[in-house]
Amino acid sequence: MSIDTTPIAPPPKIGERISEDVSLSDRLIATPSHPNRTRVLIIEESSEMRDHFKQFLSTEFELIVVATPAEAVSVASLFPIQIVVQDIEHGREFDAVLLSKQLRQLNNCKEAYFVSITGFVLPEGKSILKRASYNYHLTKPFTLRRLREILRLCVAKQTLAILNGINIELDLPIGSTMMVEV
Repeated sequence: MSIDTTPIAPPPKIGERISEDVSLSDRLIATPSHPNRTRVLIIEESSEMRDHFKQFLSTEFELIVVATPAEAVSVASLFPIQIVVQDIEHGREFDAVLLSKQLRQLNNCKEAYFVSITGFVLPEGKSILKRASYNYHLTKPFTLRRLREILRLCVAKQTLAILNGINIELDLPIGSTMMVEV
């Protein structure tokens, strides 16, 4: 058995520029890195909404907030992402699906949960998003509190998936019980 010794890029530090590309680096500023926080990539064109996401969610999640699909792919190529939140503009559902497929093909996003945020979507747009395997959908208008609930649900499901994959043998006396709170 061989061990992969390829160095993994450390998570970005507070305020650290993620890219040397000047056009990207001014917008790609990371929130504080913490080993117990889930890394969330948010793709949002509106600078005002990007600021709202950072203010409301950065105390609980490690956020990387970008404005364009190209920036999303660049970041996801560098860092493992647990959750992707994608704002999908009306009439651009097909582009969003292509981006989600591209991100899912990256090793850093293979296990990620995908959350779409959409405004009014035509029936054909909804079916496109369903087939694209988004795990959750939020329809505008939505509250940031509701988004946080969905992100927490994603974290809980990821934790359960990890726990289900671990075979733990416990040496308990016969007849004893153990409670696990999830």
